[in-house]
Amino acid sequence: DFKKRSLTYIITYLPENIATVENHQRSNFFKAKSPRMNPHCVISTKKNEEFLVFFETTNFFFRINYLENTLRVYTEEILEKNTDENLTAFSPTNFKDDGHPDYFYFSALISNNVTKENSLQFYKSSLDLLKIERIYTKHNIPPQYSHAVKKIGCNLVSSDFLARSFKNLKTGKIFEDNQSYMEYVYESLYEKYCEKTGHTYSKQTFKKNNHINIFLNRTRLETGFDLFCFSRGKNFLDICKRNPEYAFVPMPGSIMFLNLDTKKEIIFNTTLCSPAHFEVDKKTGDLFVSSHNFDFFDKESFLFLGPAAIDRFSFDNGEITKISTFSHPTGYRFTSHKIFSWQNKTYICTFGQPNRLFFIDAETMQLEYFEDIGEDFLSNQVDITQYLNRSNLIPFEIVNIETSQDGQFIFFVNHDYMYIYSFPEKKIVQKVKHRKGAFPHSDISLSDFHLLTIHTNYLI
Repeated sequence: DFKKRSLTYIITYLPENIATVENHQRSNFFKAKSPRMNPHCVISTKKNEEFLVFFETTNFFFRINYLENTLRVYTEEILEKNTDENLTAFSPTNFKDDGHPDYFYFSALISNNVTKENSLQFYKSSLDLLKIERIYTKHNIPPQYSHAVKKIGCNLVSSDFLARSFKNLKTGKIFEDNQSYMEYVYESLYEKYCEKTGHTYSKQTFKKNNHINIFLNRTRLETGFDLFCFSRGKNFLDICKRNPEYAFVPMPGSIMFLNLDTKKEIIFNTTLCSPAHFEVDKKTGDLFVSSHNFDFFDKESFLFLGPAAIDRFSFDNGEITKISTFSHPTGYRFTSHKIFSWQNKTYICTFGQPNRLFFIDAETMQLEYFEDIGEDFLSNQVDITQYLNRSNLIPFEIVNIETSQDGQFIFFVNHDYMYIYSFPEKKIVQKVKHRKGAFPHSDISLSDFHLLTIHTNYLI
């Protein structure tokens, strides 16, 4: 609260809560299975009292009331579904209905235990979760959930952040997902490995001795074969770059428009892969979509494939047209981007990995200027893609961003500080330390936590 100059911490990782989880009959359900299961977005349900928290890659979400000091966990039990269906994940980024702010939209990835098919189901829910209506089902899809879901006009828009296909540059063959392409490369390498070591190669032996599962971040290679692969490259992307027969290009990503009246789907492509977030210019109605241009291969974190991009689309009478694209040789990831106006001109602001703040003219989609918040990591790098993929820059990352309603101030957070940046003055005007020492009556310290929020909302 900048007006009161106060910070409020909500601590859940307390001994009594840990004991509650450990002694629960579904104890394993409440334990994070991956570092990617991080809080991703918040929906305020009662001002200054309560909010919902949605996570990435989880089949639950939270409802936190900080006046009552309670945290409730919601699971698939809130949904009407068949007994042979299981919920795999809720969408991590959800929004209120602008026309009816007592409601919000979300999606859920559902798997069928009998048919083994996946469906993506879209819902409209009241903020109190007492009225939940399923409004559309997308059948027989890969096991990939929507990253963001938002109602824009009479359309529900969702992004397929995890849906990526790849084209092998040597053969021209297109692989429908990163899993199949990774299996193709490793199986080919395994055949070379067997030839070199005198082992008999077979498809069955490869599958038996090597386990590749990108969706669950579990890739294990046979002892000896893993060293052989490392001699070809330090990671999967490096292998593909250093060995021409495995070179590839990612295919464009996709965004889905669902007309809520006709239930007609419109799928349109973004310039690069991994589109996640979109913003609407309220003046023109145009849609701005960011494509991260990275992928998760054989490590917990992602690997960059090149600079990111932000596309501008117009939407008129059901027709979607790409107007222009912004990209920059030093602009990677563009996790969040915001549209704002200052002195009757519209701008986009976003962060490039790890800490480069970009300002873009929304009309021309040309760079206004960029500024590094803290150290300049990129200017002296010969190969930025390789540098970012090999360097641990997490402590310096700034990915979340929010603007004030008048367009004057930009808000963002790194691991130690919250910042207020004045756009007219082009400088930081306030810096507040948010990670402090141990809390009273507890041995817990924020210094022990290194997972930082990806998105922020509601700067008023």
